[in-house]
Amino acid sequence: MGKHGASGGFEPADAGRRDGNKNAQTDYRNMFGDAKARELYDGFGHSAANRTKTRRMLRWLAQCMVRDRFDASDENPRIPAGYTYLAQLVSHDSVQSLAPLPDMSGKHLLRRNARSARLLLDTVYGGGPEADPLAYAIDGRTWEDRARLRLSVVESVRRSGSPKLGTLRDVARTGCPYIEDRANFPPGNAVRQQTGSPDALIADPRNDDNVILSQLTVLFILLHNQLCAAVEKLDGKKLTYRRFNDVRRVVTLVYRRIVFDDLLRKLLHPAVYEVYRKKNRLADFGDGTDDWRMPLEFSHAVYRFGHAMVRGTYEINDELQKQGLIQMVRRNSAMRPQDVPLTHDWLVDWSFLFATGKDREQPSRKIGPAFNEEFVKGYLFPVSADEDATKQPDDNDGLVYRDLVRGADAGLRTVKSVLDNLDSALCEHSPLVRRGRVSSRKIAAWLRTRAGDSEDALADDYIKNISRDPPLLFFLLLEAGETEITTGRAADRRSKGECLGPIGSALLAEFFFRERVRSYDVIEGDKALGKFAATLFQARGVPGSMPDLVAEVAAGQDWTDPKYQFV
Repeated sequence: MGKHGASGGFEPADAGRRDGNKNAQTDYRNMFGDAKARELYDGFGHSAANRTKTRRMLRWLAQCMVRDRFDASDENPRIPAGYTYLAQLVSHDSVQSLAPLPDMSGKHLLRRNARSARLLLDTVYGGGPEADPLAYAIDGRTWEDRARLRLSVVESVRRSGSPKLGTLRDVARTGCPYIEDRANFPPGNAVRQQTGSPDALIADPRNDDNVILSQLTVLFILLHNQLCAAVEKLDGKKLTYRRFNDVRRVVTLVYRRIVFDDLLRKLLHPAVYEVYRKKNRLADFGDGTDDWRMPLEFSHAVYRFGHAMVRGTYEINDELQKQGLIQMVRRNSAMRPQDVPLTHDWLVDWSFLFATGKDREQPSRKIGPAFNEEFVKGYLFPVSADEDATKQPDDNDGLVYRDLVRGADAGLRTVKSVLDNLDSALCEHSPLVRRGRVSSRKIAAWLRTRAGDSEDALADDYIKNISRDPPLLFFLLLEAGETEITTGRAADRRSKGECLGPIGSALLAEFFFRERVRSYDVIEGDKALGKFAATLFQARGVPGSMPDLVAEVAAGQDWTDPKYQFV
């Protein structure tokens, strides 16, 4: 399927390996510099028996975080539901590493991350038409005919009143005509049987993980194709490679404005956001060097918080009834190829997911240690006994357990070590920190409340261990769930769970704002690019939020039919 996630065309020139470092054989590092052994989380210890006990503890902890039922009090009115999936797209643009659950050996095997250039929309563009040709439209023999990204026509639902075909609103899909997949295509579906399983022709196949994410990807593809047409009209000729690269950088500029001015402003503690947005030198961050490797504390801990924001059901348009999380996740080329390409009734009306002015967007879930049961009980991401030798016949497991195990085995800093490396004044704003130390009493109280009448004989040992040395992801989720801001400007006030806590915000900001500095010169710092973007967006200005992006694409696509051409 091509070279998914190949490096982009404008990676920062000085993004090199630190070959002298003892961890240079991996693509990961600790935030704030390489951690010493005593600074790393180890649960109950490193012996085989203790590692098994740690796994059982993490499985128990995951069960403490399941919520069988959510209500309106769990909703976050400050973050519409669509930002959950924007955050997922940004994750794919930062980390590209698909790995199985770590084994029980305790050895840190080679870990690969294909995203050395981040926040540059490699997740949409890949390496460009030459490196990832399947993601691009092949309309002719010359390079200039391959500048646009592919899309698929959305199919009619084939009933009275269905609109005519021709709407390009799905990621590109195709199937091998020589494969007859009767297992996935039911009898009678002759057209789809003839074309085989429809694979997604996109630079990063993870962007087809669910219905909302795939159509969010389409928004950026449509913006790119619209700007290609605008530049051809402006120049009076087909795009050259240099002009294609300019368009790509303009789309990346829009994307980064949305990430930093819209998404992060919503996710981060307001005080932390104000501190980090002013940083403009690498020396202002972490270890102060340009170590390109991925910080484990970001990839294996704090950025997993988005799983807690996922709703159990979604409305995506006026026509389709509420759909459960499982239906949303499984409608893709990998899990249910018989259900793609999408039909018109599955088109997303973005006013249900972002604040586009119609006042009907759904909120995301509050950030905290509470997850939909699909993520905890193994309905969507089960763990088999082959993957995890500690699994017992009656165990539930799923995505939350996977997140906790991967973090525990990755070599993350302890919470104490994180606190030692952050500004002490910032840490004191955390509801779980007093005088530079974690409040074990608050953590233990929460665990006892959620554990209830646990049948696990080791529950008291688990509570004692977690309270003394909490897994970083759990600590950051609990911190967010307990963080509230009741003073200051009205715009900065937050109820519990409406943003990350101070420490979680600082870890997120350390990564994102540092990455912006690394590639600032080729995007925001390029004055010529800024003028070019202003020329292309002169009617409405350069988009700086998701509602702005939706409005720009809607205008370019003439989405005027109120029933089917959703805005």
